[in-house]
Amino acid sequence: MRQALDRLATGLRRLCDHAKGSGIRIGFEPEPGMAVETVEGWDRVRDAVGHEGLGLTLDVGHCLATREGDPARILRRHADEIVVLQVDDHRAGRHDHLMFGEGEVNWPSLAEAVRASGYAGPIEVELSRHSSEAPAAARRSIDFLRATFASP
Repeated sequence: MRQALDRLATGLRRLCDHAKGSGIRIGFEPEPGMAVETVEGWDRVRDAVGHEGLGLTLDVGHCLATREGDPARILRRHADEIVVLQVDDHRAGRHDHLMFGEGEVNWPSLAEAVRASGYAGPIEVELSRHSSEAPAAARRSIDFLRATFASP
């Protein structure tokens, strides 16, 4: 595992150096089932890379899929590192990107954490299993995001 982390860190460092000249930050996303599944794993990657151009892509559903914990708590803890926030609904212990309202994400709590943290970056919807209904899924997602994340 140490060798894999070293190889990953070397590649990410090179990518960050290359992107730096364009003013681009690289977002690393922990992914269930991969070598780095959790935000705790992100901590190790971040420390191994040691580059200011590397940030966290946080998929809130993955926090539940891996049973790592409450997405709002994780967002608060890592708010200054997040470069992209991916949203979708999930159930604990299952890596299944669900439409909003079909899983266990506490959306009011997450929206409050986003507001309180001052996060102003992109919020992306990841509904990888909804391509056959893309226009309807996009409309539902936009409506949900506006209602959930709009300032009170």
